[in-house]
Amino acid sequence: MNNEFYGGGIPFSAILKSKNPLRTKKRIKKRKSKNKKNNKTHKIHKKSDKCICKLNKKSPTPEGLGFCPICSPLNIMMRGKDKKLYEIKVKKSKEHFWKLVQ
Repeated sequence: MNNEFYGGGIPFSAILKSKNPLRTKKRIKKRKSKNKKNNKTHKIHKKSDKCICKLNKKSPTPEGLGFCPICSPLNIMMRGKDKKLYEIKVKKSKEHFWKLVQ
């Protein structure tokens, strides 16, 4: 045992000097590439609160509040401008509309 190390132990600085620098560089590259991939997926998916369709803002249904029945999912219930509940239904002509729930 060398006389350089006092107290019977090996200092951390002696252990750290033996690391392979190429191995750490590869590990850092992998981390950076994973982070870049994750960031791209988050930027692609954007949610908008209201649709861009032409809406009748004077209607008492949720359409008057800016929610289009075409862009919203089926069978969803919402409160309209007149504080009554409405549900999205489909006509035989496959047209979506707000139906008053009683």
